[in-house]
Amino acid sequence: MAQGYVDTVETVEQFLKDIKQILLQEDFCIDSDFYLLREGKAGSTGYKNNMTIIALDYDREDICDTLISLTVSDYCETVPDLQYPSQAPLLIFSKVIDSKDVYIKVNVSHQEDRKVFVLSFHFAERPVKKPYSK
Repeated sequence: MAQGYVDTVETVEQFLKDIKQILLQEDFCIDSDFYLLREGKAGSTGYKNNMTIIALDYDREDICDTLISLTVSDYCETVPDLQYPSQAPLLIFSKVIDSKDVYIKVNVSHQEDRKVFVLSFHFAERPVKKPYSK
């Protein structure tokens, strides 16, 4: 399992500013600029994401709206992307939706064609620490 670390408030704020800027751009296309992991066997992250999305009656736009609503107080930790080490690290957040904690792991590609990647969007399996929660 990846060793996580706590980014500075400023780093998290900049990440949130970047992701919101991408998601709110007029030319943002949810089909080509947004990736959500939904494939996988029972118990895999993709499977858990899919089951959570069904349980919440969410679609990709709802997930984008959730990302836009994230704040520094929702931040948990940052982990390196072990599958793609050359990519930006993954930031982990936890947001209460319908009275349940939802674990969100996301990053933004920093290439010219910036895209949002959501690798986890599922009910939290254990309590998370939020270093900047109020």
